[in-house]
Amino acid sequence: MTASVVTVGVDVASRAPGTAACWVRWEDGAATVERVVPGLDDDHLAAVLREPVEKVGLDVPLGWPDGFVEAVARHQAREPFGDGGIESLARRRTDRWVHEQIHQLPLSVSTDRIAYPAMRMARLLGESGVNEEPRPAVDRSGAGKFVEVYPAAALLVWGLPHRRYKGTAGGALRAGILDALHRRCPWLTAHSTAWTEIARTDHAFDALICALIARARQRDLCHPIPREQRETAAREGWIAVPLPESLEHLGV
Repeated sequence: MTASVVTVGVDVASRAPGTAACWVRWEDGAATVERVVPGLDDDHLAAVLREPVEKVGLDVPLGWPDGFVEAVARHQAREPFGDGGIESLARRRTDRWVHEQIHQLPLSVSTDRIAYPAMRMARLLGESGVNEEPRPAVDRSGAGKFVEVYPAAALLVWGLPHRRYKGTAGGALRAGILDALHRRCPWLTAHSTAWTEIARTDHAFDALICALIARARQRDLCHPIPREQRETAAREGWIAVPLPESLEHLGV
């Protein structure tokens, strides 16, 4: 009998209605969706982050571009903003890597509305009790408990639809993706009420995908961080992108 492992996926929004979490237990070659919880406010989300699980996949940027942080710090000190290009201010190294490797461009945490949930998560991850005491800094590269994930990128590399599955209009497509997951991952099970919630909203659906990516990262089934980017990744964050063949092997 293999040891039981739990991964949690969290689709993080700026407010509770768009935030959902999904718990998956992995044991003896099988995976079970234990629960899906929508509508997480700050207190409930902080409680999720404190749970003693192996890996938590967070669908939100965990850091900002070094160039942006440095330029804003200079501006705050009334020094020249600098002449760095817009790309270095808007895009992290991981954003550019994902775009180059799989042709999917993540949202910019310094110029898009994704900054709102990113600020929410940065505040919660810095709270006492989320990390062990004395509280260390979160390794944003994904080497520790928390890992940054991007459901659309994972769906793309797994050969599944990765666009137009959001909102009410995307309900039929979400159901189709879940059917494909059932066929390709017979080891993944859940109570009917969990499947209903996952199909009902893209928030719960993304939370499930986040939990699967967290498992891929936990089992070293993601693209490795380039050696020259590891130090930067620990500050800016790094999106864990699963290997194309990883989906069918997550339950092993």
